[in-house]
Amino acid sequence: MSTPNGSAVAVLCACKYCGAKFTFHRKKRKCDDCKHRRPSPRYQRGSHALLPPEVRDRKRQLKTKRARERFRTDPAYRAWCAKRKRDRRARQAAARGRKVGDRIANFDALQDRLIERNARDAWKYWMGVLAPAAWLDAYWSVQPWRRPGLSEAQEWRIRYQHDPEFRQSERERVTVRRHACPDYAAQWSRLPGGRWQRAAASADGTVTRALLKGLMDQAHCSYCHADTARPDREIDHVWPLARGGSHTEDNLVMACAACNIRKSAKRPLQWLAMCSA
Repeated sequence: MSTPNGSAVAVLCACKYCGAKFTFHRKKRKCDDCKHRRPSPRYQRGSHALLPPEVRDRKRQLKTKRARERFRTDPAYRAWCAKRKRDRRARQAAARGRKVGDRIANFDALQDRLIERNARDAWKYWMGVLAPAAWLDAYWSVQPWRRPGLSEAQEWRIRYQHDPEFRQSERERVTVRRHACPDYAAQWSRLPGGRWQRAAASADGTVTRALLKGLMDQAHCSYCHADTARPDREIDHVWPLARGGSHTEDNLVMACAACNIRKSAKRPLQWLAMCSA
C-alpha cells in the first residue's frame, strides 16, 4: 500500500534474520518472531526481501567495500565520518555524566604518565636487549626471586630463602591460618589423631584471625613477662592439646619461643612449679 504522494505506509516484507513474512509499518520496527530490529523498508521492499542470505551478505560486503573506497578517496566523506564519530562519543560520554575531554583535562598529569611509561619501556628494553650478562647477574643477586622465567613455586622458595622479612611474614601467616582454621591444618598433619586433628575436634569457633592477631601484637610473654621481638612470639595452649586441652579463646596465650619450648606438653600447675623452683 502507498499514499498518493508515493511514500510507503505498509509493505509486505520478510525478516532478514528469521525469514518470517510480516507487513512493515513505519512505527513498528521489530520482528514479532525473533525480536530483531527491522531494517529500513528500502532494503526489504520487493524482491530483495526474498533473496537468499548469502546473496544479501554479498551485497552487504560490496556496500562496505564501496564505503571504504569512498573513505580512502573522498576527503569530505572522511571529515563527515570523523564528525559523526565525535558526535557519537559525545553522546556516550553525556549518557555517562561526563564530558569527552575529562580524562585529559590535567595535561601535567598526562605528561607525567607519558614520561613514566617511556622510562618503563626504556628499562624493559635495556634489561631484555642491551644489558650484559655480568651486569644482569649482579643485579639479580640482590633480589634473585624476581629473575624472569621462574615459576611461582620457584619464586616463593628463593624468596623464602633469601628474604628474612618475607620468611617471617609467611611463618606468621601459616601459624595464624593453622590456629584459625584447624581443619586446614588437620589435613597436613602427619599422623591420624595428631595435634591439629585434636584442635579441630575441640574447636568451638571462638578462635578467629582477629583474636590471633591481637595475641601476636602483645609485646610481653605471658609466662616470663619478658619483652619479646615479633619473630620470637608464638601461640601456646595453656592446657596442652596432648593433655586434653581445647582449641578455644580462653586456652590460648602468647608466649616467647623459649618458654614455649620449655613448657612443651606440661600441665599448667606443673609448669608453674617448674618456673617457681
